[in-house]
Amino acid sequence: MVEEFIANPVIWAVVIIILLLFIVVSRYRKPSPDKALIISGALLGSKNVYKDPNGSKRIKIIQGGGTFLIPVLQSAKELSMSSLQIQIETPEINSQQQVPIAVTGAVNVKVGNSLKEIATAAEQFLGKEKQEIISELTAVLEGGTRDIIGRMTVEEILGNREKFSQEVQGQVSDYIENMGFQIISFTLQEIKDSNGYIESLGKPQIATVRQEAQIAEANADREVRIKKASAEQEATKAELERETEIADAQKEKSLKMADYQKQQEVAKADAEKAAMLAQKGKDIAEQEQNIAIQAKEADLKRKQYEAESNTKADADLYVAKQSAEAEKARQIAQAEA
Repeated sequence: MVEEFIANPVIWAVVIIILLLFIVVSRYRKPSPDKALIISGALLGSKNVYKDPNGSKRIKIIQGGGTFLIPVLQSAKELSMSSLQIQIETPEINSQQQVPIAVTGAVNVKVGNSLKEIATAAEQFLGKEKQEIISELTAVLEGGTRDIIGRMTVEEILGNREKFSQEVQGQVSDYIENMGFQIISFTLQEIKDSNGYIESLGKPQIATVRQEAQIAEANADREVRIKKASAEQEATKAELERETEIADAQKEKSLKMADYQKQQEVAKADAEKAAMLAQKGKDIAEQEQNIAIQAKEADLKRKQYEAESNTKADADLYVAKQSAEAEKARQIAQAEA
């Protein structure tokens, strides 16, 4: 069984292909985004390849991509492209006017982006520890800082820190570039001396600042008092206005109530007067009715009297007439007799 397996050419072909694929895959290198892959050896090609002016050394630099390394002929290492934070601190150095001062600062540096700068940094620092790289860069930066301190007065450094930072960068830029790095920023953090020179320089300014602070505080207090008084005045004014509005509202309410009361009294008087007039009219109507009734009664009595008088007169006339006729008949009768 084993002999058949060993003698089978297909199996051997598959094994060889797998081995070749494993070798190829294992030789593929791709650096992380914050690193550059430095490839040395033979058959580097021409793309992303840096060679020194003499042409004696050639390296290939890969960033943001990957490549296959030729076994035996090529080797590769990674170079960090991340920025480095370096803290510098000088001993006391005599300034231009021979006043000893010490400074501290913070510097950010990183490997340059050009092939030359990367190749230079790789040549000097590839394989070194981060702290070792920082130490070498710190020595250069502190040396340039000491040189600039000797060229400037304390007053210049204190008064124009930006100029001092620029002078230091200009002083050390060539050295840093020759190491493959570039300065991103240089910040002067502190300037100090052991003789009290800086403190003495600051006393007039401190006195002035204190005086200005006291004046500012007094002015601020004055403004506060003015604003407070103004606010109290406005509050009093607002309170008076509010009380006036309340008084006006109460007065208007009282006037309206008085007017309403007056209207009620007038209406009541009118109603009473109307009721009185109505009663009086009613009494007059009753009196007129009584008078009319009495007049009618009187007229009726008069008519009754007249009727009675006429009846009696007619009766008396009738009796008289009858008496006359009887007398006349008697007289005729007597005459005839």
